[in-house]
Amino acid sequence: MEYVDVLTADGQATGQRVLRGVAHSQGIWHRTVHVWVRNRSGELLFQRRSLDKETFPDFWDISAAGHLSAGDVIRDAAVREMYEELGVSIEPEALRFLFDMRGSYKSSDGLIQDNEFSGVYLCMAPVEADELVLDPKEVSAAMYYSIPEVKRLLNEKSGQFVPHDDEYERLFEALDELKQ
Repeated sequence: MEYVDVLTADGQATGQRVLRGVAHSQGIWHRTVHVWVRNRSGELLFQRRSLDKETFPDFWDISAAGHLSAGDVIRDAAVREMYEELGVSIEPEALRFLFDMRGSYKSSDGLIQDNEFSGVYLCMAPVEADELVLDPKEVSAAMYYSIPEVKRLLNEKSGQFVPHDDEYERLFEALDELKQ
């Protein structure tokens, strides 16, 4: 059973914790981490979500992402998610903070009301595709996409990617700023 820290709607810790399932069923705000991996060619790693995932099964998604357990430090959670989902060991110092995102998602059946504050990071350590050891319960495949290809697919509304539209836009802006 995984507990998460309860946040207010503006992201402040309340000192309370609830089971993650309760947070999702009751729309309780909580914290997640998103880690984007970029290879030496500047391509972004996307993972294809397992068919067993509750939300967006078989969609391409963030390189590695997950919930912070109650009391977690965000960089430690990012390191854990990189290892659990992709089999890649990194040091916390390999993560560069990009921005925070506030997001909500409600499943079509109404059973999940996911309200999250996500810390978004870029993994600065080189990660090659042949290094990945995917957790089949979480990830069915992983693939690097060039940014122009991702933008094209998102503009086509291909339905292949988890709809993180605001995050994609901010990510592309942040990566452009890093080039300067």
